[in-house]
Amino acid sequence: MNPKRSDSQSNDNSEGLPQDADREQDRIDDRSATAKGIDIATRITTMSIMMALPAAIGYYADLRLGTNPIFIIVGAVFGMASGFWFLLKLVRTLNENE
Repeated sequence: MNPKRSDSQSNDNSEGLPQDADREQDRIDDRSATAKGIDIATRITTMSIMMALPAAIGYYADLRLGTNPIFIIVGAVFGMASGFWFLLKLVRTLNENE
């Protein structure tokens, strides 16, 4: 006869570990300190480019079109918004890995 499992046991995986413990094992970062540093530096560089490039494109558009600095302002606002969004995503990822 097979006894009924309680709700807490129904979330177990095939090894008998709860799924939360299995997910915690997946989050452990076993890379070297150099690899972690390069990963963070790459993400920060990406964020910087995401913030600066739209403003640079807006500056170029203003020069070509002879407009007031409307495109540089729009580019700067868009760049800052995308940069902060990426920063929030980066902080969440780094907090999950701790």
